[in-house]
Amino acid sequence: MSQTHYFIAVPIDSKVKEKIFNWNEREKPPFKRLVHKQDYHITLVFLGGIGESLLKELQKELNKVVTIHAAFTLTIDELGIFGPQNRPRIFWAGVKKEEKLFELQKAIFQTCTDLGVEVDKRSYNPHITLARKYSGDDPYVSDHRNASFQSYMESETWQVSNIVIYRTNLDKVPKYEVVASFPLKSS
Repeated sequence: MSQTHYFIAVPIDSKVKEKIFNWNEREKPPFKRLVHKQDYHITLVFLGGIGESLLKELQKELNKVVTIHAAFTLTIDELGIFGPQNRPRIFWAGVKKEEKLFELQKAIFQTCTDLGVEVDKRSYNPHITLARKYSGDDPYVSDHRNASFQSYMESETWQVSNIVIYRTNLDKVPKYEVVASFPLKSS
């Protein structure tokens, strides 16, 4: 049995999830695995396989972090990819830059580091994973998809009022389960 993994994330509003899902179903991007719409999120910090006692300690500390970070609005922006340009591993939707998101992520990152959690040190790139493993025959080209996505989503926004810790359940669909939720300060 594999170890359970956890991560801290911003949940996506249900109407935004539905709209992204509908676009994904309509456009059918050439990727092997589309992400289930209930699994759409924006990762703040990946925790990996942490123990129960550390998870409880982290929850206490996150309760403190959210008291100094106010709710904020995010706006869907454009599409992007991770991996080789012609055969990407990950297909994602981004959000417009929002300083409050970066400040929150930085505070959570520091909290995790202070508790001894080994966290990814790469620069933060907020995104919503839509699909994995490019499956097209020709090299990947995004031009028409990005225009279609931006037109369809046209400034779609939602209020971020909480953050959550998700548990990954690889044998289930959807595979992410909320372990704890932390309300941000009212703005």
